[in-house]
Amino acid sequence: MVDTLQFTVIQKDVFEQLKLGKDALEEINNQMKIQDVEKLLEDTSEAIAYQEEVSQMLQNSLTDQDEDQVIKEFEELEALAIAKDALRLPSVPTTDKIGHGIKVASSTSKVGKIQEQRRQQPEKEEEEEEEEEEEEKDKQPVAVLA
Repeated sequence: MVDTLQFTVIQKDVFEQLKLGKDALEEINNQMKIQDVEKLLEDTSEAIAYQEEVSQMLQNSLTDQDEDQVIKEFEELEALAIAKDALRLPSVPTTDKIGHGIKVASSTSKVGKIQEQRRQQPEKEEEEEEEEEEEEKDKQPVAVLA
């Protein structure tokens, strides 16, 4: 008889717990409408199908020729970016702190040639100005005192 009473108490506890579980499930189901769940599942499956289609297109879209062309275009863009960055570099100093000319090692690259041309431009102009000044001095009459 004691066993029967204990078993009945356990059955009552199980019944109450099942009832609480049912109430909690109803509460959750009231917050989630069937239409919302169906829409969510439909949207998710559409997104997955779209992603699979895009992946398939990307896998089959490039031939060897296309890939070579893409690589060539990428290298050209890289070279262009490097050239633009190189043109933004500061010019190499041509004099030391005292003002004496210094020799700068030139590079064989395009950047080095451009910098060398930029460096030589002011030097040529200075040399031409100095030559013109000397010519003007030579032309000035010299007064002889007797």
